[in-house]
Amino acid sequence: GGRLSKLKGVLGTTLEMRPVITLDPEGRLLALSTIRGQKRAYRALVDFVAEHGVSLEKQTVAFCHGEDRESLSYVTELFDHSLSCKDKLVSTVGCAIGAHTGRGIIGICFLDCDDPYAAYYV
Repeated sequence: GGRLSKLKGVLGTTLEMRPVITLDPEGRLLALSTIRGQKRAYRALVDFVAEHGVSLEKQTVAFCHGEDRESLSYVTELFDHSLSCKDKLVSTVGCAIGAHTGRGIIGICFLDCDDPYAAYYV
Protein backbone atom coordinates (compact mmCIF):
# COMPACT_ATOMS: atom_id res chain seq x y z
CA GLY A 1 0.00 0.00 0.00
CA GLY A 2 2.99 2.36 -0.31
CA ARG A 3 3.55 2.65 3.43
CA LEU A 4 6.90 0.89 3.34
CA SER A 5 9.85 1.50 1.10
CA LYS A 6 10.89 -1.41 -1.11
CA LEU A 7 14.06 -1.83 0.95
CA LYS A 8 12.11 -2.11 4.21
CA GLY A 9 9.70 -4.53 2.57
CA VAL A 10 12.50 -6.77 1.31
CA LEU A 11 14.30 -6.67 4.69
CA GLY A 12 11.08 -7.43 6.57
CA THR A 13 10.33 -10.37 4.31
CA THR A 14 13.88 -11.70 4.44
CA LEU A 15 14.06 -11.47 8.24
CA GLU A 16 10.49 -12.81 8.58
CA MET A 17 9.34 -9.75 10.53
CA ARG A 18 5.64 -9.89 11.38
CA PRO A 19 3.67 -6.99 12.85
CA VAL A 20 1.16 -7.60 15.65
CA ILE A 21 -1.57 -5.00 15.19
CA THR A 22 -4.64 -3.99 17.18
CA LEU A 23 -7.41 -1.43 16.86
CA ASP A 24 -7.72 1.44 19.32
CA PRO A 25 -11.14 2.65 20.55
CA GLU A 26 -11.35 5.07 17.60
CA GLY A 27 -10.76 2.25 15.10
CA ARG A 28 -7.18 3.21 14.20
CA LEU A 29 -4.60 0.51 13.60
CA LEU A 30 -1.82 0.40 16.19
CA ALA A 31 1.32 -1.70 15.82
CA LEU A 32 1.85 -3.41 19.16
CA SER A 33 5.12 -4.98 18.18
CA THR A 34 7.08 -6.51 15.36
CA ILE A 35 8.11 -10.08 15.90
CA ARG A 36 10.58 -12.19 14.00
CA GLY A 37 8.99 -15.41 12.75
CA GLN A 38 5.43 -16.25 11.88
CA LYS A 39 4.82 -18.80 14.65
CA ARG A 40 6.24 -16.43 17.28
CA ALA A 41 3.91 -13.72 16.01
CA TYR A 42 0.95 -16.09 16.28
CA ARG A 43 1.97 -16.95 19.86
CA ALA A 44 2.21 -13.24 20.67
CA LEU A 45 -1.30 -12.75 19.28
CA VAL A 46 -2.75 -15.48 21.53
CA ASP A 47 -0.77 -14.07 24.49
CA PHE A 48 -2.31 -10.65 23.78
CA VAL A 49 -5.80 -12.18 23.91
CA ALA A 50 -4.94 -13.95 27.17
CA GLU A 51 -3.69 -10.71 28.70
CA HIS A 52 -6.50 -8.42 27.52
CA GLY A 53 -9.56 -10.66 27.13
CA VAL A 54 -12.23 -10.35 29.82
CA SER A 55 -14.46 -13.31 30.65
CA LEU A 56 -13.43 -15.15 27.49
CA GLU A 57 -15.26 -18.26 28.69
CA LYS A 58 -18.53 -16.29 28.26
CA GLN A 59 -17.67 -14.92 24.81
CA THR A 60 -17.89 -15.99 21.22
CA VAL A 61 -14.38 -15.40 19.93
CA ALA A 62 -13.93 -14.85 16.20
CA PHE A 63 -10.92 -16.01 14.21
CA CYS A 64 -10.35 -14.58 10.75
CA HIS A 65 -7.77 -15.71 8.25
CA GLY A 66 -6.45 -14.97 4.79
CA GLU A 67 -7.11 -18.31 3.09
CA ASP A 68 -4.43 -20.04 5.13
CA ARG A 69 -6.10 -22.94 6.94
CA GLU A 70 -2.80 -24.31 8.23
CA SER A 71 -2.02 -21.04 10.08
CA LEU A 72 -5.60 -20.84 11.31
CA SER A 73 -5.35 -24.37 12.69
CA TYR A 74 -2.05 -23.53 14.41
CA VAL A 75 -3.52 -20.42 16.09
CA THR A 76 -6.74 -22.14 17.20
CA GLU A 77 -4.67 -24.97 18.70
CA LEU A 78 -2.54 -22.43 20.58
CA PHE A 79 -5.72 -20.72 21.77
CA ASP A 80 -7.36 -24.00 22.87
CA HIS A 81 -4.23 -25.07 24.73
CA SER A 82 -4.24 -22.07 27.08
CA LEU A 83 -7.67 -20.39 26.79
CA SER A 84 -11.33 -21.27 26.48
CA CYS A 85 -14.37 -19.50 25.13
CA LYS A 86 -18.11 -20.10 24.89
CA ASP A 87 -18.05 -20.50 21.13
CA LYS A 88 -15.85 -19.83 18.10
CA LEU A 89 -16.64 -18.14 14.82
CA VAL A 90 -14.30 -18.59 11.85
CA SER A 91 -14.28 -16.38 8.77
CA THR A 92 -11.99 -15.24 5.98
CA VAL A 93 -10.84 -11.64 5.87
CA GLY A 94 -12.43 -9.37 3.31
CA CYS A 95 -10.79 -8.31 0.08
CA ALA A 96 -9.75 -4.87 1.42
CA ILE A 97 -7.77 -6.34 4.30
CA GLY A 98 -6.54 -9.29 2.25
CA ALA A 99 -5.20 -7.03 -0.51
CA HIS A 100 -2.92 -5.30 2.01
CA THR A 101 -1.88 -8.31 4.05
CA GLY A 102 -1.81 -11.33 1.76
CA ARG A 103 -1.90 -14.97 2.82
CA GLY A 104 -1.13 -15.86 6.39
CA ILE A 105 -3.05 -13.04 8.07
CA ILE A 106 -4.71 -14.19 11.26
CA GLY A 107 -6.99 -12.07 13.41
CA ILE A 108 -8.69 -12.77 16.71
CA CYS A 109 -11.71 -10.69 17.68
CA PHE A 110 -12.74 -10.60 21.33
CA LEU A 111 -14.12 -8.24 23.97
CA ASP A 112 -11.69 -6.67 26.40
CA CYS A 113 -14.28 -5.30 28.82
CA ASP A 114 -17.34 -6.45 30.77
CA ASP A 115 -19.71 -3.98 29.06
CA PRO A 116 -22.49 -6.13 27.52
CA TYR A 117 -23.07 -3.47 24.83
CA ALA A 118 -19.40 -3.09 23.82
CA ALA A 119 -19.87 -5.11 20.63
CA TYR A 120 -22.37 -2.50 19.42
CA TYR A 121 -19.81 0.31 19.72
CA VAL A 122 -17.44 -1.16 17.14
